[in-house]
Amino acid sequence: MIKRQITQITNTRTNLYIPGIEALKGSFQPGDFILTHGDSWMGKLIRFGQKLRFIGDDRRYAWWSHAAIIINIDGDLVEALGTGVQRANLSKYKPREYRIVQIDNFANQDDRMQIVAFANWCLGEPYGVLTILSIALNLLTGSKFTFGIEGQQICSGLVARALERTALIFEFTPSHITPAYLAKKFNIQPTGDVKGLSYLLPGLIIGIIGIFGGIVFFFHGIIKYYNWTPKILSQAANISDAHSGIYLFTIGTFIILITIFIGCLEPKSSRTTKYGYN
Repeated sequence: MIKRQITQITNTRTNLYIPGIEALKGSFQPGDFILTHGDSWMGKLIRFGQKLRFIGDDRRYAWWSHAAIIINIDGDLVEALGTGVQRANLSKYKPREYRIVQIDNFANQDDRMQIVAFANWCLGEPYGVLTILSIALNLLTGSKFTFGIEGQQICSGLVARALERTALIFEFTPSHITPAYLAKKFNIQPTGDVKGLSYLLPGLIIGIIGIFGGIVFFFHGIIKYYNWTPKILSQAANISDAHSGIYLFTIGTFIILITIFIGCLEPKSSRTTKYGYN
């Protein structure tokens, strides 16, 4: 099996806007897109999941946690949020850091019109919760199995599917592409430090062992009933494999959740105060 590598688009023109600075008309065109970094819990969870797969030098791309398409010269956006695909405006992100990614080097005006038409066509579609679960499974296990529901979108998947209207070719299923993938594809550098997850590996490993061990014990107890009698404080108690499996699964899940919670507690990073084309 050939391992697919992300081929970067070179010489992409981008514009960075720090919190409090708003993009001016003329600095973007319909069809360009934005990548943002947010400090909400959803953004932190997305970055945590991305850092599971984007490791080493690629870890920096996990800084970005949301994407949206620009659809007109007034800065109106189409984006997929938890409440579905909807319109917004760049001014919404003035309190946050974001980059505008210009697509001149692989798209013409007809391509831009198709991007906007597709983005508008997706308005009202629900958020792709199953797609998020599929991506989470891929990030945790490295599997290639994907699933989702037709007519549902996630933020970066919507952007990737819109960009398919250009000469751009993606190495992976566009609907399941993450913000970190887009950042690496276009080499969008972060403005803050992205902490690795190596210090969380013991918790993740113990939690996964607990979950899988719990599943094995549970089904062993269901298929072939078996119990054992431990002594707790000098008192004997009968515990079946099925019950042991439930306890072990619960403990493993709890450890995973605590580990993820700790991983999402990102320290405040110093950020650049410069903005402009690069």
